[in-house]
Amino acid sequence: MSKLHFKFKPGANQASCDELISRLSEDGADVCPLFKATTNKQLASVYALECESAAKTHQLKNMLESSAEIEYVETEVKRKLIRPKASPADSAPH
Repeated sequence: MSKLHFKFKPGANQASCDELISRLSEDGADVCPLFKATTNKQLASVYALECESAAKTHQLKNMLESSAEIEYVETEVKRKLIRPKASPADSAPH
């Protein structure tokens, strides 16, 4: 599974943005806003794209990079959450 994040430019034409999202979906990508419940216009213009094939994701990344409506597109960074181990003092009653 490959993922991309992309952002529409401020002032991007809404019809062009909708058309681009439709094209991505038709090409087999799952596309959704990264911040679904926000009212902030900057955050609302950031999207996540998920695709089964790395080759297809690369093709879609190239398509996004060539679009005049896109500010940036990047491969999602894989992160590993590391939780600190609890010390004995953390578990002692207070």
